[in-house]
Amino acid sequence: MSNWRTTADLGKCLSSECSLVDVFIRKGDGFKRNHELWRVHLGIEETEFQDFSRTLRFELGSHSLEGLTERFNDKLRSFGIKTVDMTQPIKPHLDLVREFLRNNRNEWSSSSLFSELERAKLIADALTVTQQRTIRICSFPMADEMLKSETIQFLDLRFNFKNRELVTGTTWQDIEQALSGILQKPEYKKRTYFLQLDCTYSVSFIAGKQTNVVSGYTLHPLQKGVAWAPTGRRIQPELMTSFDTIREDGSEIAVVLNFSQSTTDEVRKYIKLNKLNVQKLITISPKAGVGSVSVSDGDEAIAIADAIIRFILHLTQAGNIHAVHLFPAAPNSMLYLLGQRYRLQIPLTIYEYSFNDDIRKYSRGVSYPLDTTKE
Repeated sequence: MSNWRTTADLGKCLSSECSLVDVFIRKGDGFKRNHELWRVHLGIEETEFQDFSRTLRFELGSHSLEGLTERFNDKLRSFGIKTVDMTQPIKPHLDLVREFLRNNRNEWSSSSLFSELERAKLIADALTVTQQRTIRICSFPMADEMLKSETIQFLDLRFNFKNRELVTGTTWQDIEQALSGILQKPEYKKRTYFLQLDCTYSVSFIAGKQTNVVSGYTLHPLQKGVAWAPTGRRIQPELMTSFDTIREDGSEIAVVLNFSQSTTDEVRKYIKLNKLNVQKLITISPKAGVGSVSVSDGDEAIAIADAIIRFILHLTQAGNIHAVHLFPAAPNSMLYLLGQRYRLQIPLTIYEYSFNDDIRKYSRGVSYPLDTTKE
C-alpha cells in the first residue's frame, strides 16, 4: 500500500491484464517522469523498483473512494433517490443512516423507507422528458414504489430470478416472450424511447435482440441517466486485445470484456473448473483503462459494440470454432447494444458476473439457440 499520488492517466500505463506495461517499468518515453517520481517516493533503487513494479496488479474503478461513490450513486439513481455529492459538507444520506442507527431500527418496510426519504427530501425530482419515455426492465430486488416512479412502463422480472439465476419453472424463452411483449410496439418506431436496464447481462442482451439494428425500433439504453444514443459522430474505438491458449485441441473460444473490472483470472478459473472445451481465451479492454468511465458516451459505446461483434465474427469464421463463451464485466447497456448486433451462426453462451465483494464469480446465463427446458 502506498500513498503515492500522480496526475498521470494510470489507464495508459496498464496492460489488458491490469499490470504495468513494460515501457513504464523500463522507464521508456512518455513514462519517465512518473516512473522516477514513484521510485523516489518508495526510496528504492532502480533494479528493485523494476522487480517490484512487475509484481503489481491493479483494479481500477472498483475499490477507490471515487469508484465506490459512483457505484453507490448508480444504485441510488436506479431507485429514484438523489445521489450523494461528496463535495458538499451536508450529506442528508449520512444523516438518515445515523438516525437509523440511533433508533436501533433493524429494518424498514418499502413504504416506511419511502416516507423517510420523502421527509429527508431525497426523492429524485419530477419526471424529466427522458423519464416520461423510459421503459424499465427489472430483474433485481427493488421496492415497488421506486420501480414504478420514474418510468412510463416497467417489466417486472424480479420473481423470475434469484440473484442472477433463473428460478425453477422459468425458461429463457419465457423471458424472451416477456421482453418482446413490452418492447416490440409500433409507437417505438415512431419516436425515441429509452430503456432503464436494472437487470442481468442475459436479460439486457435478449432485450437488444428483440430490438435489433434493422428492426426500426428507436429504443436507446440509459447509462447513469444518460442515453447511449447515436449522434452521427464517427469514432474509431481504441481497444486492446490479448490471446491466451487454453487447449490446443479446443474447438471453442472464450471472450472476456474487461470494461467495469478486470476479470480474466476469474474466467480462467471458471474454464478450468467447468472443463470448457476452450481453445483460446481472448481479453478485450479499452485502452483508456478499466473502470467506471471506460466508455465515454453513446457514440463510443456503439462503435465498441460494432467492433466487438466484427472481431468475434472474424475469429469464428477464420478458425474451426464451434461455440463462443462471452464473459462480460461491462455496463448492462453494452450487452444491450451487443444483443442488437448479434448475428453469430454458432452457439453463444453469456455468463453472469457477481460484483459482490465477498463472492465474486461467474455463473452461466442465457445460451443461443435458446434452451426451452424448465429450470
